[in-house]
Amino acid sequence: MTQLRSATPAHRETSCPAGIRNPVITQQRLARYRELSALDRERRSLRRELLGLLAAGAPVEPGRLRIRVCRNEARRLNFKTLRAVFTDPELNWLRSVIEPTITQSLQVTADRPSPRSEHEEPTEATGAPHRVPRGGPEAVRPPEAC
Repeated sequence: MTQLRSATPAHRETSCPAGIRNPVITQQRLARYRELSALDRERRSLRRELLGLLAAGAPVEPGRLRIRVCRNEARRLNFKTLRAVFTDPELNWLRSVIEPTITQSLQVTADRPSPRSEHEEPTEATGAPHRVPRGGPEAVRPPEAC
């Protein structure tokens, strides 16, 4: 499976909609996507709950909203189910003539915040915190080269 990840810098040239040059995917858009993904997970959970209640015969509270279940039948063939019908040479032939279906999923994750404690003090140059060992500043070693 191929995974597409954002590269550094995030504003690299790509094919752009509507001729926009150097588009940037903003943190606001990523945050909104995560919010909608969470809502979708909640919707799917509620859907499973409602289907279970309907299957158990639960009545629907009176009001303007109604609910019904529409059933669709589909046959999805996969090589596990086809193995019961075809021989291995036939399955190998099918694999060679049927192109794979490519799907993409979008995963937006947040960086984990660095653990902070009472032993962190801001540096003078950047104002960014750095760890001060329990032994005090004199116990600080320079970083090792990679």
